[in-house]
Amino acid sequence: MRNIAPWRKKEVSALREEIEDMFDCFFREHPVFGSSLPSNWTPSLDVSQTPEAVLVRAELPGMKAEDIDISLHDNFLTISGEKKRHEEAAEEDYHQTECFCGGFRRRIRLPFPVDADAVQAEYKNGILKVKLPKRQRTGSKTIAINVR
Repeated sequence: MRNIAPWRKKEVSALREEIEDMFDCFFREHPVFGSSLPSNWTPSLDVSQTPEAVLVRAELPGMKAEDIDISLHDNFLTISGEKKRHEEAAEEDYHQTECFCGGFRRRIRLPFPVDADAVQAEYKNGILKVKLPKRQRTGSKTIAINVR
């Protein structure tokens, strides 16, 4: 009889997303491909920490808060959304266009476990700030044994 390994969809899904992110990063930043591939916009991110929280700052200029989605799953924060073309664009003939519109997705592995119920997000002047409080770790405890 052959050994059968259990299927772990979560692990495969997480691996697939990491590989996609790696290829996206390579093709976005590689100078040879940069001008020949269609432009995909990915917002710039800063990830930092304080003793109490992980802080994520994303530059999302020209977007509305309702067009941005934030999710937290398995210690990964995903920021996604769609930047829409301004309404006048349908009536204009462009000679050159560099302003991106379309969907984007950024997935960040968080450096610490966080308290999902206490996450706060604020979007102001094109900057999204997400504060993810670190999950309080339960300290070690010595347990006395009663002798009878």
